[in-house]
Amino acid sequence: MLKNKPLLSIITPVYNTEKYLPQCIESILNSSYENFEFFLIDDGSTDSCRSIIQNYAQQDSRIHPIYLKQNSGNCNFPRHIALQKYAKGEYIMNIDSDDTIHQDMLEYRINFAQENDLDLVYGSILKTRRSETMEDSIIDKPFKQGYFKEPCFITGSMQSRKLALKCIFPYHLIYEDNFLNGYWLLNSKRAGIVYKVQYEYTVRPDSICHSRDPRIEGHREICLKLLWQEVQKVYGNRYDRRFITLLHKPEGRAFGIFRNTRTPVPEVSEEELEKYRFDVFNNNMEE
Repeated sequence: MLKNKPLLSIITPVYNTEKYLPQCIESILNSSYENFEFFLIDDGSTDSCRSIIQNYAQQDSRIHPIYLKQNSGNCNFPRHIALQKYAKGEYIMNIDSDDTIHQDMLEYRINFAQENDLDLVYGSILKTRRSETMEDSIIDKPFKQGYFKEPCFITGSMQSRKLALKCIFPYHLIYEDNFLNGYWLLNSKRAGIVYKVQYEYTVRPDSICHSRDPRIEGHREICLKLLWQEVQKVYGNRYDRRFITLLHKPEGRAFGIFRNTRTPVPEVSEEELEKYRFDVFNNNMEE
């Protein structure tokens, strides 16, 4: 039983997902856990997403619509705006606009976090034989101590407000998972993963991550360099190669190159890093 029902902030960037958006919204509104605020950020959609958001916002006061003047190019910008400017929850959760959740997911994960004093919670989004039989895992200081047996996905993940606000989203970068997963785990005091599949992930061939967008590889490398810089701030050159398994396999292999090569570890200058920061309170993207 939950001792209390802390406010949960759900952040969902939206761009041209009219086919999936109603099911996503309804799955969240029908959750058994009701104490949440739901930010739907329309990232300049050219389909009917805006009207869909408006209709649902009129029906449920927990929905807070945010409209951007034009498409920002990826989901980092709208996430960042909702988190930094508007979210008030004790926990922050990321849900994609083309996915759905099970009715018990929010309550289960809030309960899991509170009972075990977690500041970071991941959950399986793909049903496998392993995920159906494994017990939920908990790791203290996860970056240093060990690793989970399944990949950690941003979609459906939940962070404490303190942990979420500590991280600067790498604005304008695709494949932010490379950076965010590592940053959260590096700074988490206690993390857990739920193996029960409660999140239905939609694979769309037209999404940026599944397309042949030429920016992907370059952005992946920048994300990993940024993450390596954060690792060095905490551990110097002492690096636990087991952390590679915390990331998706392709990302883990890419990150591992930085450790195994004899060439110097790539570094990112403050000037280069500054390109991926922006003042969320002084932008003119919102309507």
